[in-house]
Amino acid sequence: MYLEQRIQPRQLSAAQIHDLVLAWKEYSGHSVTVWSYGTDLEGGALSEQIKNSLIGAHVVVVNNIGRMTTSSPAHIGIEIAGVDKPLVDAIHAGLHEIGGLEATETALPSGDAADGVPAEIFVGTKPLAQ
Repeated sequence: MYLEQRIQPRQLSAAQIHDLVLAWKEYSGHSVTVWSYGTDLEGGALSEQIKNSLIGAHVVVVNNIGRMTTSSPAHIGIEIAGVDKPLVDAIHAGLHEIGGLEATETALPSGDAADGVPAEIFVGTKPLAQ
């Protein structure tokens, strides 16, 4: 069972996607940017599921899936940041409580706070199992 958990891709079921759409509907019209690495197929597939859930809730999505090549430090796991705290909290709660995914709320880089995006989700590489 342990090996299966380590190699199984992160993904959302159809029921989880449905429930995320319902949970995020109150944020219809808000903007969320979704990022992933271009070389990370597993993260890209999960990003697409998250993007489709947001679109289903009529959230405006800026699609940057597969557009990141490198970063320092590297993004591992799911990171959520933004200046719209209720939206960031709702995304985090949805992914964690409904999607069963580990996600971390992070601060925007210091210079971005004034011009910050309402919310952004970065689906980084899958964390190694502890």
